[in-house]
Amino acid sequence: MKRGIIITLAAAGAILVAVAAYLVLTAQPTEAPAPVASTSPGANSEQQAIPLSEVAAHNTPSDCWAVINGNVYDLTTYLPRHPGGDDIERACGIDATKLFETKTTDSGESLGSRPHSSAASQQLESLRIGTLAS
Repeated sequence: MKRGIIITLAAAGAILVAVAAYLVLTAQPTEAPAPVASTSPGANSEQQAIPLSEVAAHNTPSDCWAVINGNVYDLTTYLPRHPGGDDIERACGIDATKLFETKTTDSGESLGSRPHSSAASQQLESLRIGTLAS
């Protein structure tokens, strides 16, 4: 009886290998993936240069890009997790360097008592999609 089970398992394994090989060989080629934005400064020399006019088009909470210190970030997925609440939405579509560094709007309104932490800067880097075009 054990021998019959072993033979059955071996046959099933051979069938699985054959099916996997067939799937690999008949898979349609896909386009190469687009370059991924770097998560560390300077690691990707092919980072996209994005004009401010393009950033300005992404100015809503459902599509939010911002410029901070010459880099462009897609903040869309981070907005719901921002510990400062909706204040981050003010950054959508603009150069938000002053807002990020001082937590002060261009009109002088203060949005917090503490500066952003180094952890916040690290999280920001994971959202970088390019650099601001000159």
